[in-house]
Amino acid sequence: MRFATYCRHRRRAWTPTRTGFTLVELLVVIAIIGVLVGLLLPAVQAAREAARRSQCSNNLRQMGLGFQNYHSAKNHFAPGWLEDYNPVRAERKSNFLWGAVILPYVEQAALHSQLDFNKQSTAGTPGGAVDNIDLISTELPGYRCPSDQIEANSSSIAANGGFTPAIPSLAVSNYVGSGTTCLVCYFGQLPDKSDGTNIDVVGACRQLPLLAPLAQLTRQNGVMYRNSDTPIRQITDGTSNTFLIGERIFGDIVDPGTGTTFFSQAFWATLPAPSSNQQACYAGLAVAATRFENALKAPMINGHPYGFSSRHAGGVQVAMCDGSARFIRDEIDEYTVEYLVRISDENSIGEF
Repeated sequence: MRFATYCRHRRRAWTPTRTGFTLVELLVVIAIIGVLVGLLLPAVQAAREAARRSQCSNNLRQMGLGFQNYHSAKNHFAPGWLEDYNPVRAERKSNFLWGAVILPYVEQAALHSQLDFNKQSTAGTPGGAVDNIDLISTELPGYRCPSDQIEANSSSIAANGGFTPAIPSLAVSNYVGSGTTCLVCYFGQLPDKSDGTNIDVVGACRQLPLLAPLAQLTRQNGVMYRNSDTPIRQITDGTSNTFLIGERIFGDIVDPGTGTTFFSQAFWATLPAPSSNQQACYAGLAVAATRFENALKAPMINGHPYGFSSRHAGGVQVAMCDGSARFIRDEIDEYTVEYLVRISDENSIGEF
């Protein structure tokens, strides 16, 4: 009896082992996990941006190689864009950009063969047979920087009287050619001829130093511009010291000097309309300029809508005329930038 009573009392005194967490312990674990995530997230984001920047650099090298192969075949670099001298300026063609011209040299020969370079780049009826107007909306990953994918892949262009046709969709690019140190919205269409004559239009070009007399030019002083056919032999400053292509964001860009916000954009296929039909600013969609019409001191690098710009912290990536890719920092001296745009100014360039 005593033994039975003792055992019964022992059974009542036993309690099971606890297997869960208390609320305090759970909160401590969650806090630790939060701290670890906070420490790791910037590193993960930095690694992803490094991968995107590397892919962007690879895009530039591929395009640089495409230009080299184009030069080997044609003995000159591809033109900034194609625009003839039709007496009716609104009907000038084809307005296709360098991005369309080099398609066979960047593994896009099939698309290039579908484009009709004998017509205006916007020719055709949207949604009908496969015409230029439909093909210019084709998105090409090789012409997009992965760091700018948050923005739209295409843009529509509204009709503007006899100057610009309605374009339902125009594929975005993040790369533009290196074109000029002049004010692109005043003389971006050069070279040009006066109507009814064979007389060259002369542009007044503001160059550094700003107090120097305006330069008188009949064509641009960079590698690419309207109907350009720049051979390497004319790049006397050296192909490793001359810009060929640079980045351009699709979206707002702020002039760091004035705080003014502009909209920046570029396309791989075409200008919306002929630049020489009172649309000189359209030239800035094909090639970059050191200067912008009302922001003479805005820097070309991440400073105005017709320069080079990127989502990468601290600067932009470019391809040089030798096919190499470089990172150009925001702090680069403005004189050095001008020397890197001009192909034959004979100015010496240090480290950049």
